[in-house]
Amino acid sequence: MEKLSVALTPTPLQYLENISRELGINLWIKRDDLTGDILTGGNKIRKLEYILADALNKGADTIITSGGLQSNHAKTTSALAIKLGLKPILLLNGIEPKVKKANMFINDILGVDIRYIDAKNQKEMNNALEMVATELKEEGKNPYVIPVGGSNGLGSLGYFDAYKELEVQKREKNLNFQWEFITTGSAGTFSGIYMGHKILKSESKLIGVSPWLPEEEIKEQIIDCIQEGFRLIDFDQNRMDPSNLHIEDKFIGDGYGIPTKEGIRALKRIASSESILLDHVYTAKTMACLIHYVEAGLIAPNDSVLFWHTGGSSGLFAIEEQWDILNKDSL
Repeated sequence: MEKLSVALTPTPLQYLENISRELGINLWIKRDDLTGDILTGGNKIRKLEYILADALNKGADTIITSGGLQSNHAKTTSALAIKLGLKPILLLNGIEPKVKKANMFINDILGVDIRYIDAKNQKEMNNALEMVATELKEEGKNPYVIPVGGSNGLGSLGYFDAYKELEVQKREKNLNFQWEFITTGSAGTFSGIYMGHKILKSESKLIGVSPWLPEEEIKEQIIDCIQEGFRLIDFDQNRMDPSNLHIEDKFIGDGYGIPTKEGIRALKRIASSESILLDHVYTAKTMACLIHYVEAGLIAPNDSVLFWHTGGSSGLFAIEEQWDILNKDSL
């Protein structure tokens, strides 16, 4: 499959010495928060390398996608679309804020056409995308619709590539992991990693941590992405066993985008020990799950553990006024 080459890869694979000593394990981090700058860094860019290449091949002049108000995917899609000479249109779920912060502020600087919608779930968000696409076609435009999170089989290929990249780094460092932890928000990133994990016959335990959807619902999306991804690379889909998908949905808290006490504690712990910023929506909840596994004795002392950092820390600047409250609540 054709793809663009815009991500800064390979991303570093780093050993976290201080937190490893605290936890009694060997914790490594795959720095996919460093795939670009504040505009394009994070896991979205690997998926968009494939998706936007497809858009260009189909002669698109407009890119439409959706997400929450602080969507990293929406912001990254806009930035890359502009670089490619395409017009981005964002359908953001929520009410237009009086003061634009973090990713909303960046979208404003970029001059993105933002339209606000009231959708109860991803299905309604995708329906809204199709409605706008129909309107644009009637105006003579050639729009290309990207699903929430860029999560489809095509986008998943970006993280199949990432897993092959990881295997090279593991060989160079003579590493084997017993555990891998990855956020699974809209399914695409986890799906690509699962594909690599399966095809390259990794023996580590792969744990997907959902920050907003219950286990069975996110599993359905993951299976759809994996099956589509396998078709694109001509891999036998029957070799996928849905029963071995290990998804944790106990760290969601009160819902999408709402910080949890455990997540804020994990965020602060990594920042204060390693000077690495997680984000409150996704990676902090995943790190909280990892730490819980250690404290519960599920991860054995001295096990080698990989944490996939998928980015998103720019979203922290949307909660700065709440920080004192969140900080206190996490104690």
